[in-house]
Amino acid sequence: MGASPPLLHLLLAAGDGPAAAAAAAPVPDLGDPFKELAQRGAIAMLIGLLVGAERQYSHTEKEQLFAGVRTFPLIGLLGFLAAFLAEGRDPLIFAGVSLTFGGLVLASYVLTSLGEDKGATTEIAGLTVYFLGALCFWGQEDFASSAAVAATVLLSMREAMHGFVERLDRDDVFAALKLAVVTLIVLPLLPRLDYGPYRAFNPHKIWTYVVLIASISFAGYVSVKALGARKGIGITGLFGGLASSTAVALAFSRKSREEPRLSRPFAGAIVIASTIMFPRVLVVAAVACPPLLGLLWKPVALLTLAGVAASLLLQFGPEKGEGHSEGVALRNPFELASAVKFGVVLAVIGFVSRASYALFGEGGFLLASGLMGMADADGLAAQAASQGKGLLEAAGGDAAQVPFLSTAAAGIVLAMAANTVVKGALTLTMGAPELRRWTLPAFGALAAIAVGAAVWILA
Repeated sequence: MGASPPLLHLLLAAGDGPAAAAAAAPVPDLGDPFKELAQRGAIAMLIGLLVGAERQYSHTEKEQLFAGVRTFPLIGLLGFLAAFLAEGRDPLIFAGVSLTFGGLVLASYVLTSLGEDKGATTEIAGLTVYFLGALCFWGQEDFASSAAVAATVLLSMREAMHGFVERLDRDDVFAALKLAVVTLIVLPLLPRLDYGPYRAFNPHKIWTYVVLIASISFAGYVSVKALGARKGIGITGLFGGLASSTAVALAFSRKSREEPRLSRPFAGAIVIASTIMFPRVLVVAAVACPPLLGLLWKPVALLTLAGVAASLLLQFGPEKGEGHSEGVALRNPFELASAVKFGVVLAVIGFVSRASYALFGEGGFLLASGLMGMADADGLAAQAASQGKGLLEAAGGDAAQVPFLSTAAAGIVLAMAANTVVKGALTLTMGAPELRRWTLPAFGALAAIAVGAAVWILA
């Protein structure tokens, strides 16, 4: 750290007599180095206190505690002092202290492992606090504090994490590994360029949807195991809709065939995921072309309120002969085959959409909007808003001189309606009969509201 050499020089000079004090004379402010050093040392001890308090609180009577609420602050201070002594002298000092402390931790673990407690969590926590204390001296106290909070949260979640892992089996682990392969290895290798007629085929984009579908399916499976069927499905739908509401509809429609008793919570998750699309598209359009916000916010607000009301009714309404949903085990958490099939279908829809837009031009914008919205309402919104912004700039910023803005807003709403119809069709063709009974009325109402809003905008 930049201030450390003069700081160390000053501290050493305090006890080395007049000559050393004279050497330290160029330092103008004698108080600041001590204050800074004390503050960083206090942070190192507070980090130890935080972790030590958690360890002291969490340990059971059977466990032999390596360190507690008093020892952990000393460990943080030890790391701080080791770094201080090594600064400006010999880095081997820090290495020697670290090895010595590591040996003490290892010896403590060997002794405690002879009994019933064979865990090394507290010992590892001690080593962590030691190095976080050293980071405090090196001027990284912000990072050290954040790391200490994260470590304490992780330590405090012992029961919840152990309980979750105990509910996993071998297939769950293999499913996670498969998902990691297609996401971290296959996806980065695919080209990001557009190929084919109208440049409608992008391997990276198509595989991204494949990964999204597989991920949402797996996330739903994990959420159910961690939180129970009804809560896990709802949370997955809520956050899955931020990424791809169509993927949520596909994944949960197929799951409903496996577990028809969960059709109602599946329907609630699909509807809430689809509802999130409306404000998401509004944000895309408003950022690209702010004047569209004034034309779109009322229809989007109405659609969002209707969708939220329907999803809440499905998620928390009274059961009607569907059985209790808790405790039901979902199968096949990783379904790559169905995700690939959907990716192929999506590529075909994207080709038809781009071809129709290229052939019809602006005159057929509304028809193209419906077709493109079937595949990607966000993409249509961005494209329409970009075109509207260009015309607006050409008109000197006068929105009254750009009638296309109304056409663009109506097209965006029609794209939302088309996308909603596609998700309804997915639940109709791939979902269980019980799922269709809940989703089709909701999607029909949302599509009707969207079409009515588009007509109102054009009127």
